[in-house]
Amino acid sequence: MLGVRVNCLDDVTVWRVLHGEVIAAELDALDLHLDGCAGCRALVGAAGLAVGSDRGAPATDELPAGQRLGRYVVARRLGAGAMGVVYAARDPELDRTVAIKLVRPERRSDDARLIREAQAMARVAHPNVIAIHDVGRHGDAVYVAMEQVDGPTLRTWAATRGWDQRLAAVIAVGRGLAAVHAVGLLHRDVKPDNVLVGADGRPRLGDFGLAAVDAPGAGAAIATVTSTITATGAVVGTPAYLAPEVLRGAAATAASDQWSFAITAWEILFGARPFAGADVGALTAAIERGVSPDAAADGPRPVRRTLARALALAPADRHASVAALIAALTPPVRSGRWRIAGAMTAIALAVGVWRVTAHGGAGPDARCDRAAAALGSVWSAATPGRDRIAPALRDGLDRYATRWRLARRALCATEVARADPHGQVRAQCLATGAAGFAAVVAGSAAGDGRAGALAALIDPDECATSPALALYAPVPPDQRAAVAALAATVAQARIAALGATTDAALATLVGLAEQADALGHRPTQAAAHLAVAEVERRRGHYAAADRAAETAALAAAAGHDDLTAARAWLIRVGVAGDRRDLGHAEQWLPHASAAVERAGSPSLLTAQLDLDVGLLALNQGRLDAATVALDRAAQARAAIAGDDAEVARTLSALGHVARLRGELTAARAAHERALAIDRAAPGGHDLDVARDLHSLGGVLRLQGELGAAEAAYREALAVRTAALGADHPDVGLIHNSLGILALDRGQLAVAADELTAARDIFTRHDHLDRAVALANLARVAAAGGDPATALATVEQAIALDRTQLPARHARLADNLIVAARAAAALGQRARLAALLAEAEAAIPDDGAAQRAEVAALRGSTAPPRRVAVDAGPAIDPVVDAGTAPSVPDARPVDAGVDARYVPPPVYGSSQGWSP
Repeated sequence: MLGVRVNCLDDVTVWRVLHGEVIAAELDALDLHLDGCAGCRALVGAAGLAVGSDRGAPATDELPAGQRLGRYVVARRLGAGAMGVVYAARDPELDRTVAIKLVRPERRSDDARLIREAQAMARVAHPNVIAIHDVGRHGDAVYVAMEQVDGPTLRTWAATRGWDQRLAAVIAVGRGLAAVHAVGLLHRDVKPDNVLVGADGRPRLGDFGLAAVDAPGAGAAIATVTSTITATGAVVGTPAYLAPEVLRGAAATAASDQWSFAITAWEILFGARPFAGADVGALTAAIERGVSPDAAADGPRPVRRTLARALALAPADRHASVAALIAALTPPVRSGRWRIAGAMTAIALAVGVWRVTAHGGAGPDARCDRAAAALGSVWSAATPGRDRIAPALRDGLDRYATRWRLARRALCATEVARADPHGQVRAQCLATGAAGFAAVVAGSAAGDGRAGALAALIDPDECATSPALALYAPVPPDQRAAVAALAATVAQARIAALGATTDAALATLVGLAEQADALGHRPTQAAAHLAVAEVERRRGHYAAADRAAETAALAAAAGHDDLTAARAWLIRVGVAGDRRDLGHAEQWLPHASAAVERAGSPSLLTAQLDLDVGLLALNQGRLDAATVALDRAAQARAAIAGDDAEVARTLSALGHVARLRGELTAARAAHERALAIDRAAPGGHDLDVARDLHSLGGVLRLQGELGAAEAAYREALAVRTAALGADHPDVGLIHNSLGILALDRGQLAVAADELTAARDIFTRHDHLDRAVALANLARVAAAGGDPATALATVEQAIALDRTQLPARHARLADNLIVAARAAAALGQRARLAALLAEAEAAIPDDGAAQRAEVAALRGSTAPPRRVAVDAGPAIDPVVDAGTAPSVPDARPVDAGVDARYVPPPVYGSSQGWSP
């Protein structure tokens, strides 16, 4: 309570004033102080403009129960804040409860900014960030629908928790903030009251009311948003948590967010903030004196030292990023009591991880330390062969081990507190992940590890936090040992079979699936059949892969294993995409999306889903939608797992989008970056590298570097043939590309051979890219002066495309133009007119060049003559002036080549769908 004399106002007092929480006796002293202090008058007045008052709010703030906001139905008011009023609401379409923030009327000038920021924040998919679901308008107001978290603030939650739990929570919040930065956003108001801890014990960073886009990238300064209080010299955010440069009026940066996080962490871990002051001036003076690692007596000195660096006065002296700060805060691996010799002994880990918590004789913290340190028996600084493992894979193993330890420690804390009735299920999930991890380590130490294997492991965060495990089929006590052993064996066999297409690898997994069927534990059945589906898919046996994935999905549903069900549906989407069955890919995607959401929308599965959404849009010609989904997938994956094989896969897809836009410089950069990531991984010549080479070869061809393009194609062909066999559809894709290259060079006989090989492979596998090979064979016939064969062949391609592609698609339009030219050459005027009408109807909005072609054909009985085959992509003229195709118009051709113009060749997508 304030006395008669009032010092300059601190942030808490200002808040109380604005919300009517001061009593009459205090008001007299406050009025007297404000009369004589211009600085505090400015602060209160400016803060009032920013926050508004909850008293006397317009009636629109009080929405009745049952009121609709878009598709949402209001249930009750939860509270009010600076930006507006928050309601609990129901989303009837998805049958879930959400929180909706309705912007205050006096903040409507910020509507456009709010919408932009909400759309940007929706890109953040991380378990420690409150999820933004939707943004819309209600009359003249804007609302944001987000995840509802029923739980206390971090400050309240931490008051009754031990050190390990508090540290794990702080690290989790930091990982969420790093994910925010990874998508180019700043939070600008990180503090304990803006973190909510759900009933599952998972902290979520929220209240993005002050968030702003960080341009051009995380760490760069941003312009102060016009709605902030700059006119009066006040600052945005809570002063006690603001970095000194922001208190002085500078723009916020990722480094200032790091400062705010460090203040928050210090307070949660040590019980008080490192700097104190009765007003902003006193607070600034305390900050300028600096903080010593010895300022807090409790807690490990390395933690204090790490946070003290984050609180350096100069932003440049802080950690390079929040991610770097979190890495420094993460406890090191400790040696466990168990020694695991070889991957198969991880079965003991699968059983023992649960027992160490249940039967440890020491106190809770010591027991949790032992549980978290168990993985040290598999991977530590002393692991034999560690130095022989490629750096990229070694870093990935370190990153996974760190995430596993944090998840295991957090789970142990809930077990000790008996706060999670599903602790044993979660522990088993982590144990199965550890078994797979042991297999990756064993293979890596033996020299046959692959960085891509890490992407296939169970995500520890899913085990520790996913609500999907709440209904997981329980394991009868007399089956626990058998289920744990079989689950570990399946996890290891799955890792060992990664990249394999052999009969032996398939037979091993089929045998394990039969054992799982006999055991009858549904989630274990699902995992085993899913592993079979993965191998069948790699073999190009798409029907068998889909059947196995369907079996896995059904077993997972029966066993309430929502995480495995989500993976099974993603496999079904991927199998359909692999064979270019876009109809089924589109049909299965909603099932996959619903399964991922039911599993709690874990970040890595959400990123895989976004990759598939982007690839479907790419193949359907919806390039803007593809870019949005693929960007979201790449950023979410990189924020958690770094630049791994899945990030490279997504970059490759983004490069394909850029190529279709004619942005060849961007396309080449994306493919080269993906190739660099995959080359750095062990193996050197694996299938990911082959994909990157194939994609890069396509860009090189368009840039006129035909020799380099052929070299890339040939290397990719050798890798795929060695790994997959000569009859695999992915090998057919490279034969198609080599056929296009030969067509560019006018080598029609070579082109016909390559394209025929591609067509035959696709036909044997019922792969719908046979439409691609047929269309290109039609172009070879047209270039060779055989319009009758060209027309008959391209009409086969058109018939197949009509079953898969949208009615308006550039590829369909180009093929109809090929058919029209052939009809014109044959003098079939009626057929020509019909084909031109169909072509015109198929041209997408950006098809100006195609419309010109149709117009030219309508105005002439003979097609215009042009020496060369067009080397450009199937889009409008190339917009990337610096990399426009340089293939010369007059190139060597076979003697029999017709000089008439032939539209661009047709590519088969070299992009892989989700694994």
